[in-house]
Amino acid sequence: MTSSLYDLNVRLIAAVDSLEAACDNLMKASIDSSEATHWYEKHHTSALIAVGKTAPNQAMREAVAYESMAPDRATGEAVTIGDLEFAADLAKKVKDAQLEIVRSKRGVLSAIQTLANLSREEAAFGRTGPDQG
Repeated sequence: MTSSLYDLNVRLIAAVDSLEAACDNLMKASIDSSEATHWYEKHHTSALIAVGKTAPNQAMREAVAYESMAPDRATGEAVTIGDLEFAADLAKKVKDAQLEIVRSKRGVLSAIQTLANLSREEAAFGRTGPDQG
């Protein structure tokens, strides 16, 4: 065996704790991403309605709406709709990064479980031999 069973158990517990923390962070990032996207879409739509037909075409309406002011979700300060879009995009990227962290930690946990199973099978083989495990 490459590692003692005690060492493998310690590594398993640490990997599980790490995965649980990563899942908690992913949940928080998912909520934040959803709220930021909702906040942006709500104010973007309101800005487009406010612009109405004052601009000659859709591209101009989008440009005017993009520079319209709205309250920041966290601070309440006036920011542009473009800033809200950036915050929503950033929150989505953070959520995606947290998801990749969870996937990575699941892979680590799986590898440690494989080592633990190997150790268990080696111990069974040592006790009983190949035909009775």
